[in-house]
Order: sequence, then structure tokens, then C-alpha cells
Amino acid sequence: MGARWLSLAACLCLYAGLASATFTESISAREAEVTAIAVAARLKHADCGALAKCLDSSTQKGCDAKPEERHTTVPHCGNELGPDVECSTALGGRIPGTCGGPGCQNNKLLNYKEGFSRVPSQFAPSTQEENLAANAICWMANLRDTMVTLDTARQGTDKPRPWMYFGEARSGALYMFPGMAGNGPDFRDNDGCSNYDSRRRPWFVAAASGPKNVILVLDSSGSMSATSGSSTRFELMIRSAKAVLDTLTQSDYVSVIDFASSAAVIPSGTSTLLRATRENIDRIKNALDTEMSSGGGTNFDSAFSKARSVFLQSSAPDNAANCIKLLVFLTDGQDPGFGSVDRATTTANLRGENIAVISFTMGSNADETTPRALACDTDGYWASITDGTDPITQMGGYYELLATVNGGGSSSGLGPLVWTNPYEDAGGLGEMISAARAVYDSRGNFIGVASIDVLMEEITADKDAQSALSDLRSRSSVCNIPNPTSLSANTCPVRKIKQSTAGRGCPSVTYPSSCQGEEFLCTPPSLKLNDVWCQPLQFSGSSDSILLVPEDESPAHYDSLLCCGCIDPGVIAGIVVGTVLGVVIIGYVGMKCYKKKKADNRTVVPAPKQQTTVIQVVQQPPVAQPTPQTYGQPMAQPQPVAQAYGQPMAQPQPVAQAYGQPMAQPQPV
Repeated sequence: MGARWLSLAACLCLYAGLASATFTESISAREAEVTAIAVAARLKHADCGALAKCLDSSTQKGCDAKPEERHTTVPHCGNELGPDVECSTALGGRIPGTCGGPGCQNNKLLNYKEGFSRVPSQFAPSTQEENLAANAICWMANLRDTMVTLDTARQGTDKPRPWMYFGEARSGALYMFPGMAGNGPDFRDNDGCSNYDSRRRPWFVAAASGPKNVILVLDSSGSMSATSGSSTRFELMIRSAKAVLDTLTQSDYVSVIDFASSAAVIPSGTSTLLRATRENIDRIKNALDTEMSSGGGTNFDSAFSKARSVFLQSSAPDNAANCIKLLVFLTDGQDPGFGSVDRATTTANLRGENIAVISFTMGSNADETTPRALACDTDGYWASITDGTDPITQMGGYYELLATVNGGGSSSGLGPLVWTNPYEDAGGLGEMISAARAVYDSRGNFIGVASIDVLMEEITADKDAQSALSDLRSRSSVCNIPNPTSLSANTCPVRKIKQSTAGRGCPSVTYPSSCQGEEFLCTPPSLKLNDVWCQPLQFSGSSDSILLVPEDESPAHYDSLLCCGCIDPGVIAGIVVGTVLGVVIIGYVGMKCYKKKKADNRTVVPAPKQQTTVIQVVQQPPVAQPTPQTYGQPMAQPQPVAQAYGQPMAQPQPVAQAYGQPMAQPQPV
């Protein structure tokens, strides 16, 4: 108990000044968080009484009950979000493909009072796997208090409040805080939850296996064109190789050998290991698609010679890790020309150069003799991937072996802390990087991995990205597996993994009776998943596409469980229509006013309207007609005219004027 509170106290102290933290202070605070979760996980896993509580029907309550009143957790794949869900901007950033409406870009429905849980969908219910997964969810739910405490400390800073989580080793179950439906659209849609196995995630494998040098030796001979289920063996091998590549981090180095009748290094033009950066991983994956095809014979000797050459030309620190060398061999095992003498020579060369072989035979009719012998004779690991099975799941023993050796002998029960490659967060936070730490019980059994996410913008606040990643590589460079001898440890956990069982293991490795029962600190109670979920779920679909969905109702539209703060489309439509109408009306009135004003500016005063006038004629005596006017005589005066009553006086009319004579004056009327 003291270790747990000491870890939490250290984390809270580091947070006190995190608002203005330097790179080192910020990273140290995040590493303290991971350690706090790892320490809590080790303690909760050992609490056998807590497992028994999950059988108590009185605490098997629905999701509307407060988390402290129930032992059940909210499943990622249900339609419930718990009583404390809130519309929060603490994980701001729009998730691509969801929440596209106005107002909800930086909002999400989150539960900061508890974490949600999920399990891989790729196993049959009502089996031992379901029991292991249910037990894992049962004890992982008790990590809630630790995560809430850590998040409370985060709220006192200006830093984001991103994901904290724990992945369990035996079942692949996940507990993730804060609670959010589905983990993002990469793992859930409107039909339900797709497969998510925490044991295959980069953060899990990085913490479990530590730094390493890996060469994938891939068989592209004609026999790999044989059908395996709905795909060919070659297609499954390429898929498996990409899955292995996705688990590597910047602390690892990698290359690929493509072999059939002869062998070549890909990507073409390379001859040494490459640091497993995101850019190099993408480059190699592209080369798998563009530079490889199935055809030709099989030449094991050429493949192993080329792989040894790449290892010899690669040296630390520029193009190799100062740690174990692994040759991951994927083949259908058919090379008639590679006999026992060749195998013995190859084995001696590999052992002399400290190279361990991890072999996987592809296909139900594959010849497992040579791949299995090479693996077992170099202290490696072998497994058979039968037709129609998921190769990624079958490869789990490889990671489990490395994880068990990597930290199983630690007195603290914690493996080295590692940092992953940057990646785009499925929850919409942007570019992230994860810090992770493996956890072991007191017997050296691998429990799982604690991890947190950190925004890249946080670690690059006062340091450029390349320098920051270089520093994080240095912090992740602890090597606990320097050579294959480490893999030959004679402990019960290692024997459990390497023992000869159907489709895996080495004939010389046994699991003695003294090891029986050592793999569990607490006897797992008989639990089903719906005993530990507050909303019952069921498996749905075919073997190729199994989904987890609510048992008693249809899956809700994913956006409805994720998005909040969005403006209703009807309201938006009303606002748009009202705005358009308003603009039209204002425009119409404005145009009318404009036209009137323009017309007023052009108006000419009109002439008075003509009126019909009655003229009263007054008889006048005859007027003598003017006589012609001679030069020098006075001009005759104009005669009066008839005047209508009330009308303006008639104006005198001009008369002809003789040149040089005075103008005649108007006569009074």
C-alpha cells in the first residue's frame, strides 16, 4: 500500500508546477502517472477478495447506478454511458468521420468518473477465454480510484486530460479512462464493436518486449499461393508481417528478407537494419505490396545467409539496438534441398552470432520440421498457423515470451518504461505518443501493460520534434534481453509458454508439476462477461467479422453516443430560412426606396392642367381698321380684347413694328 501512495504522491508533486513545465518536467510527470497505474494494477490484481465481490449479485447493478455502488463497468460496446457522463472539451478535437455538425467539433460525451471496458471479439463465448476476460474486467475496474485521482491533479494545470488505460495479458481485455463509447470509429460503428485486442497494440508490445533488432524472413515461393481459408498463405503472411511491423517502436530496428529461389532485402536499395520510425515502417509496408509476389522455388539457405549479412552490417547506435537479435521466419516449410546437415550448419551460425529464431509455419499441411527445429535450437519460439485461423492471434506467444523475460525477474514487478512512435489518435486528439510499462506478479507472471497518451504538442512545447523523440528513445533504451540465452530461462512462466503443446512449443521443454497453479495468484472465480458489465452484450456475426453488440436492443447510432453540443439541423434550417427571407424582404424594401428616391431626383414640375373656360363676349362698337402707317407718324395702339371673368388678364400680343418708329404702348383695358 505504501508503494502505491508513494507513487501517487510523486505524481501529484510533479503536477504542482506542470503548468509552466519544461520538457523534462512534463515527461517525468507523465512517466510518474504510468508508474502509479502500474503499481496500482499489481496490487489490485493480487486482491483475491475483490474477485469474489464480482460474484455478489447485490452489486451487479445497471449502468445508471453510481460506479462506487456497483462492481460492474460500462462496456465500450453498449448503449449506456453511466450516470456521470458530461459534454466535455477536455479531449477537444473532432474525430474524423463523426460529429460533423456545427457546434460539436471539440465536444465529446465523456465520463471522468469511471473507465469503460472491452474485450476482443475474436473468441468464442462460454469458454475459458471468456472467464479470463471477465476476471480481468472485474479486477481492472478497481483502477478507477487511481485514475480519478490522477485526473483530478491534471485539472489543476493547463495540460490536456487524455487517455489512461490498462491492457490485460491473458485475455487482451482493456480498461480505459475516461469512459467514451467505442474507442473511436476505427473500432466501432453503427453496427457494433469490431475486434480490439490490447495485446496487439503498439503500446502493449513495446512495453512487453523492450528494444530489439528484428528481421522478417518471408517465404514468397510458389507453394505460398495455396489457399488458406478465404485468402492465400502468401496474403496471410503479408498481413501478419504488417501486424508485426505495426508493433515496433522507434527503439527497435527492422529489415525484411524476401526469399523464394533466391533472397533479397526490401525495401530495395537497403542493406542494413532501419530504425522503426513511422516513416520507415510505412516505407517497408509499401515495399511488401509493391516489391513482393508469390512464385518460384524455395531456398532456405539463401534466406538465412542474407539475414545474417544484414545483421553483420548493422551496428549500434546508428542502425541497430544494443539488444537481442530476432529472426522472425514465416514459411510453409517446404524446401526439399535443405537437409539435416544444412540445418545443423545454419543453427551453429545463428547461435554463434546470438540470433534467436521465431518461426511460424503457414498452413495446415506445412512442413514444420525445419522451422520448429531452428527455433528451438536457438532458444526461440515456434507456432503453427493453420488454414482459416487468424495469424495475428496465433503469433501471441512470441510477444508473451519476450514480455515474460523482459521484466519477470524485476523485484518491483515493473518492466522498463518505454515511449512508442507518434500516431494519430483514434479519439480525435491529433498526433499522440504513448508511455507504457509492463507489470508482473510476485511469481514473475506477466499481468499486462499500463499506459497513458500524451499529445505531441505538449512534449514539443519547448523542444523540436526530432530532439524530443531522440530524448524519448534514450529514456526507452533499457535492454533486459541482451541475447538468446535470456530466452532460455528455466522459470515456470517461460516453461509455460515454450512447452510442447498442440501447434506450438519445443519438444525438450516440459512443464513440471511443481509449476502447476503458479500462473495464478488468485484462483479465477467462474464469471461470465455479463456478470461484470452493467449492460449485457452478445457476440454477433460470422467468424470473419464478429461484433460485440447490446444483448437486449439494437446498437445505437454511434454519433448519438459520442457527439454533443451540436446545433439541431431543424434549428439550423429555421435560422437559414429566416435569414434568407429577412434578406429578401430587406432587399425588396430597399430597392423600392432606392427607386422612389431616384425618381424624385429626376422629377420636372408639370404644366398646369388646361381648363375649359367660358368666354363672355362683350359687344363692342366696330373698330376702325388701322390705316397704313407712314414713316414718321405715330403707331396705332392695340385694341382691347374680350376678358373672361375670373381669368388672368390677357397679355398684350406683339405687333409688327416699323423700322425706326417708337414702339406702341399697350392700351388700358
